[in-house]
Amino acid sequence: MKHYLTRFARHVMFWTLLTLAGGLIGVHFLFASIENYKADLEMQLSQAIDAPVKIGQLRAKLRGLTPEIRLLHLNIADENQPETYK
Repeated sequence: MKHYLTRFARHVMFWTLLTLAGGLIGVHFLFASIENYKADLEMQLSQAIDAPVKIGQLRAKLRGLTPEIRLLHLNIADENQPETYK
């Protein structure tokens, strides 16, 4: 009986680690292609604040198990001034 419990525990640990590794690999590939979502995010932000928004760079990474998304060189145009993006 002890043999079956040990075998079951090993199977549970194996499949848990395999699922966790697969999930982390999936998150890594999602974060690697985060730049593809920049235009959609600019459009949604522009609609949300009712002003033109331009994102210079969009980066994502995992800090431990916490995802972190960075918007670098974020430009929000003023309604009174013309858009001046570089």
